[in-house]
Amino acid sequence: SRALSASSSSELSANPSPRSAGDRRGTMRRIKNRNAARKSRKKQTEKADELHKEFVRLEASNSALEKEIAALKKEVQHYTAVLQRHRPFCVLRDSVESISELVFSCHFFFVLKLLVGY
Repeated sequence: SRALSASSSSELSANPSPRSAGDRRGTMRRIKNRNAARKSRKKQTEKADELHKEFVRLEASNSALEKEIAALKKEVQHYTAVLQRHRPFCVLRDSVESISELVFSCHFFFVLKLLVGY
């Protein structure tokens, strides 16, 4: 039985037996392991928090970029319509085969400035 008197208990602690030294090592190992596990869980939680913040930031950025893409598509549609309205009156229409050729010509920027105040 482990029921010891106060005097025999103090004698054991003064002269530790190999078993009590092993118990202490086991206790210290468990404490050290518990602290390491706590530290690991904390690090894992911090990493998850950082990943969540990055996810939220990227979602907001993605949303803003999608809005910008939509606005740019509308702008392309607008300028394409402007060019199509201009084409029948264009003095260069016989020398330009497609809208895309007209877009990349210097004439496009001149016409755009005249028509929409670009």
